[in-house]
Amino acid sequence: MTCSATLFCPEPNGQSVPMERTQKALVALIVAMLGISVLFFYAASIRPVDMAPGDIKLSDEGTLVRTEGVIGHPYIGNRSTTLDLVDVSTGDSVKVFVKFDLPDAVKAVLRSGARAVVQGDVTNYKDRPEVEVTALSGFRIEAPPEANEVSLGVMAGNRQLFDNITVSIHGTVKDLKSSWGDLNFSLSDGQFKALCKVNGYSSQIPFKDGDTIRLVGKIWFDDKGQAHMSATGWRSVTVED
Repeated sequence: MTCSATLFCPEPNGQSVPMERTQKALVALIVAMLGISVLFFYAASIRPVDMAPGDIKLSDEGTLVRTEGVIGHPYIGNRSTTLDLVDVSTGDSVKVFVKFDLPDAVKAVLRSGARAVVQGDVTNYKDRPEVEVTALSGFRIEAPPEANEVSLGVMAGNRQLFDNITVSIHGTVKDLKSSWGDLNFSLSDGQFKALCKVNGYSSQIPFKDGDTIRLVGKIWFDDKGQAHMSATGWRSVTVED
């Protein structure tokens, strides 16, 4: 059936619909599609601002940022994950909230001391800045804990953040003692030191008092604020030249 000269077309139920109304609907649809396209390309054009964890402030709320650091005190839930992201060079940190359930493969390598890169919007959580990650592409594990070297001075000034984090430290060996296959010694770096214990150590990599070594282990602090490191096996030790 063809439209009449009065610009009416039949509907399936036999009623007529003015062509003008049909054209308006078509125009509205085109405008809506154009609007969606503009929003899509605008969103795609937004680039995150690269910032250090400690530089992110409440005044940055609403800003899309990308930041990198080592993971501290992660809480991995079934629907979300929270953690501190710590700058190993300064000890400054920012809270990160991952607003979805991470894949098991990511959870397996997400542990204290691992280095991560996160991207998300800065939000206000209890009057503190927090980076909210809403997509898997915004959360990436870059390196395991043993790749992250932290100075004893930075740890001493940020005990709460580094407590129970696995990191790498270096220093000069003093007061080396062996007992039942375990090694006990202090590792000094200038005015700072850590009391270290390597469990199950064998002599594949021998070292002595006065040597400079790199040690990978978990840092913890006693009630007096003294740093301790617990490590396991000869692979945790690298003797430096």
